[in-house]
Amino acid sequence: MQIPVSRALRRMADRAQMAKTQEEADSYKHRTQEVHHRINFLENCRPDIVGAIDRLKRRRAELAKEMEQITKR
Repeated sequence: MQIPVSRALRRMADRAQMAKTQEEADSYKHRTQEVHHRINFLENCRPDIVGAIDRLKRRRAELAKEMEQITKR
């Protein structure tokens, strides 16, 4: 009688451990998906950021030229 009870208790403990392990795996999977989405977002934003930087550099050069003309007067 003791052996079936022992097996049942072990099975219950194993199932509880499996449920906990599955929850952890799901949590890690979800976190991985979030990180991948963030990486994709940042990669997709890169061209816009580079374009904005180039535009601002051109504008800075224009303003520097304009400032030089004003100070020469």
